[in-house]
Amino acid sequence: MRKHWKFVGVLAVATIVLAGCLGPGTYQVTPELHSGTASVGLWHTAGGDGCYWARLSGFGGTLDEITANQLTFGGPRYVEIKSTDVGFQTDSCAPWYQAGGPLDHRNVLGATFGDGDYLGGVELAAGTYQASDPTDCYWARVTSFDGETSSIIANSLGSGIVTVSPGDYGLSTDGCGTWTKIG
Repeated sequence: MRKHWKFVGVLAVATIVLAGCLGPGTYQVTPELHSGTASVGLWHTAGGDGCYWARLSGFGGTLDEITANQLTFGGPRYVEIKSTDVGFQTDSCAPWYQAGGPLDHRNVLGATFGDGDYLGGVELAAGTYQASDPTDCYWARVTSFDGETSSIIANSLGSGIVTVSPGDYGLSTDGCGTWTKIG
């Protein structure tokens, strides 16, 4: 019986490595996922208080080597790691999984949802939404979750109403409380 459980444990660890799971740390970006690396593509986390990620162009520790970064305080998050990235760094986030992979948990949203990143047409329907706490509310409609300013279609700070279009790749929100679909 012990051999059976040992095999199941090894199989579970192998599945996590193959499926893609990244904890806190700095990873080299590779075209394909290997143990201890991050692969190119879309990654998803349940978030975390003070969840931080950075796409890196080098490992020298200088600010100019940060291609894009984000610090958030709750809700599920996405990051698009590109083939031009050399590294990926993360801290204070729940484990990252390859989006759409066997361990990824996509959100099924109803008429209300909290802060976070949501894929348009997959997790988020087109329509108009209102935030319960608009004062420090930041939202951005995006063409990618790469964290680059060029990927922002429209954004606002202090406006608790957003209209998501059918073609939007996604919506990113922080500090808005609960969103409710109003139209």
